[in-house]
Amino acid sequence: MNKSSPQKTNITKTEEPKLKFTDSKAVFEHLEYLGYSLERSDDPINDVVIARALNRSTITVTISKDWVQFLSQYSGYDPAALNDIVFFQTLNQVNKSTVFTLWFAVDKDDKTDILINMYAIYRCYEKISFGNFVTSYEQEINTKLPGFAPWYKASD
Repeated sequence: MNKSSPQKTNITKTEEPKLKFTDSKAVFEHLEYLGYSLERSDDPINDVVIARALNRSTITVTISKDWVQFLSQYSGYDPAALNDIVFFQTLNQVNKSTVFTLWFAVDKDDKTDILINMYAIYRCYEKISFGNFVTSYEQEINTKLPGFAPWYKASD
């Protein structure tokens, strides 16, 4: 009986994905095209900008080699919310119903209020899908943030 020998396979190094965020220029230009003004932040590893636009969330945009991270924060919420089960039920319901954003709350160091944070990651730049991503990111914030109004404390 003649057993056939295993076929040799040439193993080559896997090609790197074509879309990497080694150059942040396209992302920054797109954000400016969408009406955001950009302020560069110092970060020794990643490209980081603060993106601001009228009637939109301020977004800290961090670009690494493999992804773009969006983070928005809203302050002015009563720290007592962290002891309120309804607050956490609301937060959980928001996370169940959103597609692009992850929401979480954190105490500020001075304990005077809490921050509601919205976080999202975008993995590969393509002009149309990136524009849709930014629009959807803002839309989720605009539709879900009003649900936290019961815990918003008015300025003194």
